[in-house]
Amino acid sequence: MPPGHSNAIFINDTNPILTEDPIDAFEEAARQGAFIFTNHLQSTAQRKNGIASYDPMHLELIEKNMLHGIEIVNEANYSDEALQIALDYNLTLVGTSDVPGLTDWMYDIPHGGHWPVTLVFARERGPETIQEALFNQQTVVWFNDLFIGKQK
Repeated sequence: MPPGHSNAIFINDTNPILTEDPIDAFEEAARQGAFIFTNHLQSTAQRKNGIASYDPMHLELIEKNMLHGIEIVNEANYSDEALQIALDYNLTLVGTSDVPGLTDWMYDIPHGGHWPVTLVFARERGPETIQEALFNQQTVVWFNDLFIGKQK
């Protein structure tokens, strides 16, 4: 798998996704109707220069409608390049946090801090409408008191 990793949400059965071939895993997740997004493309553990970019495999997944979103923020790291990839390839914006420690300390919660959040604008509360909103790119990422989204 190219740099980064991906998440498939709204799946029914994880077992068929556990394969040696990553394309097979994406195909199965897509068959189950998953919303699939990629993470950490800007991580220096993944790319020495810390600049998010897509590999041919990512582009193939987008063309086959097996990649729907991209993480533009993870923990304290925002990526202009990941945002541009989202705009160029019409992907849903996602902001997340891998919390390896205490959230209150890591994000200074007692003093008004917050971790990155993906705000999903769904018609109503429930998995089906949240899934629909993600596929329709109805998200904004809240990061460092900024709202990052697409103008519609």
